[in-house]
Amino acid sequence: SNLLPPEGCKCDDVYERSPNGPMAGYVKANQVYFGRGSIQLSWNYNYIRASVALTGASQTFCQRPDLVATNGEYAWGAGLFYWMENVKNDKTCHQSVLLN
Repeated sequence: SNLLPPEGCKCDDVYERSPNGPMAGYVKANQVYFGRGSIQLSWNYNYIRASVALTGASQTFCQRPDLVATNGEYAWGAGLFYWMENVKNDKTCHQSVLLN
């Protein structure tokens, strides 16, 4: 089978700020797609889906993933989006709770 990753934000390369010293390996948090929000939104493909749902534009959270952590409306909205839209075993989290 041909398994491809879901479409996500076009990520820039993650790079070190300095080859040595206190900033070695440091990457600004607003440049990576780690867990943020009331239900932690992770992975670039989830950021793009939440961005379209909450802002109407695919690049909003791709260009500024830190908005999910710094803006309360987006933090809670991303959590609700994930709860209502993320499908696992043919059901969303919301459907699983209601049915089981």
